[in-house]
Amino acid sequence: VPWLKNIAGSFNLGVAPLVNENWAQYKSYLKCLEYVAFGLPVFCSNILPYSDLKNKSIAEFITFIDNQPSLWAEAFRTFKISKANVALDDEYFIT
Repeated sequence: VPWLKNIAGSFNLGVAPLVNENWAQYKSYLKCLEYVAFGLPVFCSNILPYSDLKNKSIAEFITFIDNQPSLWAEAFRTFKISKANVALDDEYFIT
């Protein structure tokens, strides 16, 4: 999608949470694949369908987070933006 390619460089992180409900296991992990294809690190829920990616080569770009608000909050708190990957002024970097 051309418009998405044009704005992909504006993002620092791909986020793909899913509620742990029966229907969620029938979704696809396409969102994670798209984020990785754009060169973004990914935070996703540690449930199906995303957990199927743990044995794939792209898993190194993905952080699988259990569905507990405190774990998600901690992941965001500790996330560091690499200046090599993001062209923003210093005031926008998380420290």
